[in-house]
Amino acid sequence: MMTTADSLALLRGQPERYDGVYKMQRWVTVKEAGVLQSLIASEGIGLYFESGTANGYSTAFAADALWLTRWRGQPLVHTWDPVDRPKVWTERAYTHLAQMVVYHQKQYTDSVELVVPATRLVHNDKALFFIDGDHRWHAAKEDIRATLAVGQPGEVMLLHDINPDYGGLFGRFEDFTKTHRTQFFPTERGMGAVWL
Repeated sequence: MMTTADSLALLRGQPERYDGVYKMQRWVTVKEAGVLQSLIASEGIGLYFESGTANGYSTAFAADALWLTRWRGQPLVHTWDPVDRPKVWTERAYTHLAQMVVYHQKQYTDSVELVVPATRLVHNDKALFFIDGDHRWHAAKEDIRATLAVGQPGEVMLLHDINPDYGGLFGRFEDFTKTHRTQFFPTERGMGAVWL
């Protein structure tokens, strides 16, 4: 089983320990993986839903954190990406996590409002929603709208790439600072947690 320390070592660039894993570009950084895993642990998160999984590194790090604390033989992670591309959890170092992940090859907004309630029938745990899909304002707004429709009080929505250089999420995060408990994480591309 890969531990959080192993995961972070992998991300820091020690591919010789994990043959094949580094053939894909990664989009999550060491700091961002740390934020994600820390929030899962500190907030008692038991379910994870991600918009925009690209190569799957953030999904794998979330699954890794849940593996250590919550794994009960059922998928705890749902992730959406309409583009058919390789995902890191299918690589040898992460195959133990694959059984925790349900991959939806479609837009987040196409099914999240059905998937979350159905998942809650099996697991009534606190959720973290990681928003990292299409960064254009209208698309980001729809991902957030769908998350707010299914999120419950006390759960966390984590917006990725909220630095102004990365698109439409910065302004929306600023709006939440006026109405919700929030926390900005000064990672390379910026992350913002919003407590629902």
